[in-house]
Amino acid sequence: PYTDIETPNGYVTKLYEEYLMAGYREGGKLLFKPSNQATKAEAAIVVSRILEYKADPKGFVEKGKAENTKKQLAEERKRKAAAAGVSVALFENTKDIT
Repeated sequence: PYTDIETPNGYVTKLYEEYLMAGYREGGKLLFKPSNQATKAEAAIVVSRILEYKADPKGFVEKGKAENTKKQLAEERKRKAAAAGVSVALFENTKDIT
């Protein structure tokens, strides 16, 4: 699934398919960034996901599919709004609304 890995790795692919690792979206591409070091926050998220997955693999994957669908819908709405001239900043959590 990751465009920056020339030879797909079965383990990395499985982690993606089971919603344990998401990767990075940049320029419409899904990247793994294998040369990057993981931050403490990223490592904590992965460990948390693995523990949740271990407790209920099927439920975890179903939850991941649902969350992925929500993200796709949000991205589609953002694209449509931008095409209509609405500022994309309204969809970002990085700005304070005052």
